[in-house]
Amino acid sequence: MRKLQMGLFLLAMATLHVPASGSDFTTMYSTQTLEEAANIYSESLRAIWTEDLIARLPDSQRQAARAVSLNIPIYGHRAQPLEYYAKAREHEVTIPIFSVKFLDDVCTAFAYMARHNCDPGVISDYVGMLRYQNSASEPAKRFPSPVSALGLPSNPLNDPSVKKSSGNALKSTVYFLMAHELAHVLYTHRSYDTITPAEAQAQEFQADSFALEIMARIGVPPVALAHFFAIASRFEAAPGDFSTPSGFEAYLREQSTHPLTSERLSRVSGCIRDKADQFIRLEPGFSRSRMVQVADDLQHIAQTLEDRAIREYQRIRGRTTTWDQIVSTCR
Repeated sequence: MRKLQMGLFLLAMATLHVPASGSDFTTMYSTQTLEEAANIYSESLRAIWTEDLIARLPDSQRQAARAVSLNIPIYGHRAQPLEYYAKAREHEVTIPIFSVKFLDDVCTAFAYMARHNCDPGVISDYVGMLRYQNSASEPAKRFPSPVSALGLPSNPLNDPSVKKSSGNALKSTVYFLMAHELAHVLYTHRSYDTITPAEAQAQEFQADSFALEIMARIGVPPVALAHFFAIASRFEAAPGDFSTPSGFEAYLREQSTHPLTSERLSRVSGCIRDKADQFIRLEPGFSRSRMVQVADDLQHIAQTLEDRAIREYQRIRGRTTTWDQIVSTCR
């Protein structure tokens, strides 16, 4: 796969709309920061889209895929941290710069924590704080970026190990992101506000399968999906957000179109386990056991989503953890 320019280190997942606290996230980065990020990311994202994805699809899919456009605005239509989506009728996939920058920081944080033997759970706690706390209550009236909040050094990618780990996460997950979103267009999936949550989940399963099948066929190991789902799950609504258990069940059944359900993660886990040898066949630095570990980690997250006690504990941490507590975790 084409290597991206330095600085495009992201971890992302498609079609995830974040039910966040209602705070304004657009103040997390300055306009200048996002403009500079756009200069770094845009060309590389388009190269992945055209050279690494579209050009490598089977002949039966390539012609239709070439009619799909890649849209890279500064913000998505909801200006949320994890906002990537496709519009099947418009033949368009959207990847906002803001979301890329946010996930760039998150991916770098995971690599830095691993390099220094720190607890990566602090990254999940940070996301939980975004989910449950309000930026208006902060001294600066805005949320800190991941790198700032977690107290990372100004140039963590100067460490070759951190840079390599971040790059590996990028190469696999950005491919999954784009392939997943492309699948929504190729399969002419319907808008989620016109179908039931069950139908939406079926579409997500189909898009997940398409992305993983393409990655297995061309030998791109999805090494970082477990990290992403661990983060994304903290943005999801929890049972404690509702006054009664039945209220939460009604939300999942009648309103939520993008819950990270245990069934969905179990399917992704099973697919990675089944195709482990295909994913790694062109990557000598990755072992089958590493792919199995990714599958195991995803299955563990799936089980966590079913554990009401753990979900409530995470919700409480999101509400009560302070910025001073997370900034000093890895020093």
